[in-house]
Amino acid sequence: MNYILAVSIESQVYRTPNIEFRLNNRLLDIMDLKENHSSEIQSIKKQDIYKLWGLDPDKSCIRAEGSPTMVDVLHSEKWMYFEIDEKSLNDKNSFTVTGKDFHTNYNNGFFSKMDKYKILDVLFLPKNFFMNIRTIFEYCTNKNILADFMWSTEQRPLGLGNGWPMYPALRTSGMTTKRLPIQRLSKDMLDEVIFNDNIWINTDREISIIWDDRLELFRLRNLVPNLENDRPYGIDTDHILLSDFQKYCIENHRKETAKFDQIVVPQPNKNLQPKLNVNADTTYLTIHAPAIILLDKFLKNKYIYED
Repeated sequence: MNYILAVSIESQVYRTPNIEFRLNNRLLDIMDLKENHSSEIQSIKKQDIYKLWGLDPDKSCIRAEGSPTMVDVLHSEKWMYFEIDEKSLNDKNSFTVTGKDFHTNYNNGFFSKMDKYKILDVLFLPKNFFMNIRTIFEYCTNKNILADFMWSTEQRPLGLGNGWPMYPALRTSGMTTKRLPIQRLSKDMLDEVIFNDNIWINTDREISIIWDDRLELFRLRNLVPNLENDRPYGIDTDHILLSDFQKYCIENHRKETAKFDQIVVPQPNKNLQPKLNVNADTTYLTIHAPAIILLDKFLKNKYIYED
């Protein structure tokens, strides 16, 4: 089986920098940055995302005052694609992105120009799912896995991670409530307000790709903070045993964010997984719902064309 690894980039070029991509220390490609590549935050109607998944919009797609619920999606101009044969993957893998030959016009303690780049969204999924991501639901049904997209505003207090199949760069990716004043995301705001984790200018990235025994696929490791212990990274949240869903949410994250009896255990969507019969061995996989927007509007056709 082949996998598609897609990485989005934002850059401003001063001279001739390049970015090096490696998998398990094996060179995949060197990208010479010869032009500027921008990104922007787009607001997408939540009902449009439902329709792409083959679902009828529900009441969450309309706000109380009657306006459509909007979802934040990061649209990057530049994506790098890698098609990876599973034979080149180990049980645990490291994908690294490193900036090389970056320059400034530094002189006497001052500079006004510099090469800049950021590594933004990262997606990793089987090639056949890349062409039709909805395949994941039938696949998970056959593996006794409840695949469910829980929106960002619902999953954050429970600490359920980014969701398969991506690391979203945007902190509000999938946000379905009105933004607070600090979340207006003006261009002069700092990276730590706009982006997740440590997405800084000219900062190298290391991404873990692991083998999932239950899913029987390789996937990105889905690490989230363990807020109770104030650790920067917590446990890999994918494949919570569904019968332990409430217990997991209470034990691994701040108890004040949710009470046990207020945590609703997910149930299979009858349109997406009509044949899934939940039992004691059923596990739970979070799906990052806005990923389908990236695939449908920005990535899939471009990859096919370039391929």
